[in-house]
Amino acid sequence: MKVCIPTADNQGLDASIHNHFGSAPFFVVVDSETQTVEVIENHNPHHEHGQCAPTKLLEGRSIEAVVCQGMGQRAVTKLQESGIAVYVAAPTTAGDALAQLRSQALQPLAAADVCHGHH
Repeated sequence: MKVCIPTADNQGLDASIHNHFGSAPFFVVVDSETQTVEVIENHNPHHEHGQCAPTKLLEGRSIEAVVCQGMGQRAVTKLQESGIAVYVAAPTTAGDALAQLRSQALQPLAAADVCHGHH
């Protein structure tokens, strides 16, 4: 399974999960079968609410799940329409979040949990 985790820095599995999907400076993509790790830089982390397009960065990468702390409704909808599951994790590292996903300790992101704006 390929999993995408938005992170605050470029430290691979040791990176801290960023608090919001769209404004994350980096995305760590992990193939849990081959253990390969790819770090993708988000070239548009500073944007107006609802104007980010990080889902375009993930196109063509066969992502099956995203693990994040927060995400706006548009991104959730786009990901889910593409067949990508979205899970919510507490502040941790990308590696710890991946381990929690593998052990089925993470819950899907519910509609009530989406971000409703930036302040």
